[in-house]
Amino acid sequence: MKTPIYTERLTIRPLLIDDLDQVLTITGQPETYTYIPEEPMGEMEARTMIERGQNIPNVNDLPPDIAVTLTETKELVGLLSFNTVSNRFRAMEIGWMFHTAHRGKGYASEAARALMNCGFSTLGIHRIIAICDPRNIPSFRIMEKLGMRLEAEFVDSVILSDGEWHNEYFYAITEKEWANKFYQEEI
Repeated sequence: MKTPIYTERLTIRPLLIDDLDQVLTITGQPETYTYIPEEPMGEMEARTMIERGQNIPNVNDLPPDIAVTLTETKELVGLLSFNTVSNRFRAMEIGWMFHTAHRGKGYASEAARALMNCGFSTLGIHRIIAICDPRNIPSFRIMEKLGMRLEAEFVDSVILSDGEWHNEYFYAITEKEWANKFYQEEI
């Protein structure tokens, strides 16, 4: 990702080691992982995540974990992930985590829409998926706002920090669906 992506309010760019403290305000918080089958990150894990993205780009120099900052203040407000599901079938998985103080402001959908648009229009991605816990209503609402459709509900597919099995929603959109959705909106 040599060139940042800009939206009306946001800059989407690679994570930098200088972002570490701000990254930890998101990834180090237990509430961030309420619906995610991972544990909060410590400094070492967050540093490794940032360095991995700098050293092992995913697709077309796009790192797997991406910073979302407010353009005006440069404050890091969230993270996007964009990981390869299949090179052969040109499929990616998108995800997001946002600081609790910046949820509910439309930043996640704005950033995800810009990254997905880049994926479809610039990187030649055919299909983008997203996965969430059905109880994470804000997350699946973002997926629906982005034009993704619910393809499946996997029953008892992950164990969360409560030690219990939980279901997952599996959303997806293809390049054709993306083009039809956003072409229609512009008319």
